[in-house]
Amino acid sequence: MAIVTDARSVSIVITAYNYERFVGDAVRSALAQTHGAVEVVVVDDGSTDATGERAVAFPGVLLIRQANGGQGSAFNAGWRATSGDIVIFLDADDLLEPSAASRVVAAMAREVSKVQFCLRVVDESGSMTGRVLPHHARIDAGRFRRRTERAGSYPTPPTSGNAFARWYLERVMPLPEEDFRYNAEGLPVLLAPFFGDVVHLDEVLGAYRVHGGNHIGGHSDVRLFREQLDRGHRKAAIAEQVLDDVLGIRWDHRRLLRRNPFYLGRLADLQALAPGDPRVAGLHPMALRARLARARLLDPFESPAVRVRGTVGALVGIGARRRRSAGRRAVPPVAPAVADVSGR
Repeated sequence: MAIVTDARSVSIVITAYNYERFVGDAVRSALAQTHGAVEVVVVDDGSTDATGERAVAFPGVLLIRQANGGQGSAFNAGWRATSGDIVIFLDADDLLEPSAASRVVAAMAREVSKVQFCLRVVDESGSMTGRVLPHHARIDAGRFRRRTERAGSYPTPPTSGNAFARWYLERVMPLPEEDFRYNAEGLPVLLAPFFGDVVHLDEVLGAYRVHGGNHIGGHSDVRLFREQLDRGHRKAAIAEQVLDDVLGIRWDHRRLLRRNPFYLGRLADLQALAPGDPRVAGLHPMALRARLARARLLDPFESPAVRVRGTVGALVGIGARRRRSAGRRAVPPVAPAVADVSGR
């Protein structure tokens, strides 16, 4: 395994699409790092507003302009332009605390593939909401690989709360761009425990901004549920291929998805709101609820109380309440053809 001997330099790659109102704050936070060896690269993914102009106004920032290709394309372009031993992909609507890079460097030992840290959730103006991500009750980094081997996931913050060792990214990148127009961090996050150790810093070192342009949705967003299920399946299938090709690890992604609480929860949501969808065809509601209940009960990262509530909720069919309310809400239109690479 090719591992750096002294991980001291940090590259911060800011990916942006039409985020002129936020990108300046993101760049400012990247340039304010107290760690001495930091380079900042901004990838303007085909913006039609002044995103690029706002970013290039800061001295010392490398700006890459490209036609819109989505978040995976922006990740690839930014990563290729960097030289740091550690790479942080910062969403253009998010922020880093000044100590983030230095704390990551201190935690990035030789065998570590990824360091993750907590993000406070802020609103559009930057005011704190009181929430912190990830929100799990207990995060034991020693369980990351075991949980990923069993269920294909582990507690992780959004994009901006992850820092990757360069030696690790060189083994899993470039990303397949058409498969990762959104949530491009998903593949390197998912694979990290197989290539090295994952370190969790239980401290807030950045901010995740929630606003009207995030690529997220509500409890009745059928379009989003379909998209998340399709993307989750593709991500797991690609991860299976990478593990086989690079590490010789056999990993049945279909079996894993049948144990993944998030994936099963989205299946239950979709079944409640659109029972005729081909993604849930042939799945008996009670069988799906039982599978979801078992996955939530066995989640080692949640407190016993949360596990019990999640298990009971799955068994009684939380989706029924959503189905009754769905008729009062319009189903959102399909996702726009142009990808918002800056948030999720």
